[in-house]
Amino acid sequence: MLVLLVTAASASAGAASPPEGIWRARGYAWLLAVGPDRYTTYSFTRVACVKMDSAPAERWPQAYDRIERAGDVLRLHREGEETRYTFDRLAALPERCSAGRTDDPVANFEAFFRLFQEAYASFDLRGVDWNARYRALRPRVSAGTSASELFALLTEMVAPLNDGHVGLSGGGRTYLGGGPREVGAIAAREGLLATGGSSSDYFRGFIARFVETRVAPSVGIAPLKHDADRIVYWGKVAPRIGYVNFLQMAPPDHAREAVSGSQVVAATRLRMDEILADLGDTDALVFDLRFNTGGWENMALTVAGYFTDVPRLAFSIEPMLEDGSFAPRQDVMIRPQTGAPYLKPVYLLTSGTTISSGESLVMAMKANPQVLQIGERTAGVLAWNGGRLPNGWDVGLTSERYFAADGHSYEGSGIPPDVFIPLDVPGGLLTGTRLGVDAAISIQKSQSNQQ
Repeated sequence: MLVLLVTAASASAGAASPPEGIWRARGYAWLLAVGPDRYTTYSFTRVACVKMDSAPAERWPQAYDRIERAGDVLRLHREGEETRYTFDRLAALPERCSAGRTDDPVANFEAFFRLFQEAYASFDLRGVDWNARYRALRPRVSAGTSASELFALLTEMVAPLNDGHVGLSGGGRTYLGGGPREVGAIAAREGLLATGGSSSDYFRGFIARFVETRVAPSVGIAPLKHDADRIVYWGKVAPRIGYVNFLQMAPPDHAREAVSGSQVVAATRLRMDEILADLGDTDALVFDLRFNTGGWENMALTVAGYFTDVPRLAFSIEPMLEDGSFAPRQDVMIRPQTGAPYLKPVYLLTSGTTISSGESLVMAMKANPQVLQIGERTAGVLAWNGGRLPNGWDVGLTSERYFAADGHSYEGSGIPPDVFIPLDVPGGLLTGTRLGVDAAISIQKSQSNQQ
């Protein structure tokens, strides 16, 4: 997943020096300008080129690695990520990249339309005719359209996509598509969660308290352990059955710009080593992702690597190109992370809140033969990248198609469970949460009795 941010991080060993030049990504509406002293990313389409981020050249190794250059073609990874990005060299920075900021509502409407036209990969999956949306809404934009009116119009334009990775923020306003997440909606309905909190830290804080004070006592998780940031919980839910619950696949919000992908992988390995040291002697694991709000794909792949003894295809990615076609699929693998992987039954619990890199973890885990998915379909919101409008508003959209190891794309539809157990039940969130755990324990006991 492409995140167009230049962040402070520790340098990765062996990273190449910045390849000076102007580089246009194949897909993603992204331009990378590398000079002797700085490098800069731009949101780039046929009608607009808007500066995103810039950093001094010495930070290059902190942001990118596995760099290969063959003539006028550049390939690289964001540091710690698995997605490989391909760039073609341009002779010079396009003139429109020097245009500067404009608040002109017509220009920003046209830039928004073109950004999605060139870089949004899921119109067919979402059943939306983008040109028809343009024809319907363009007459309502004029030089006199206010900023608030334009924001409302742009969000109206993308609302039919119902895509949780489509977003717009700027001028003190924020829009996120897809409606409320299932767990958040249930909790708000029950008066457990205020509707005003929007950050992942806020939601994770609520879920952490919910797991500690209600779930653990109800299902009998003892002793319940967690990391310092309360991102992962684990313990035994029965004498021979372990329980693991990852609330997200990333550091806390406040720490994300202070750590690198390689640091996240290293920390994840330490945590997984600790978890399997505690639970390795169990006969099965209940692996709960029903509250997982996503994060970083490298963390998800690292976790999945603790459940295989051979490399396996986790999923494949197809970036959409400017003309609407797709580049060849890139296979993303899970690789063994330990000499003593957990190969016994794993019951993977999912819900409509399981989203983004949480879904990447679901696909990666399901590539392992001992994993059974229980619960509900996931959110079906997988790929994400960012863009920016000439007025400075930031845009979130989906520029890739993901395919699971079974060859199916679950964007929009969600990854279906092997055994359906609802989370939203008349007894409330705690009852629904317990139903999934009880189902996993029941299946494991039934299988044990048959052996």
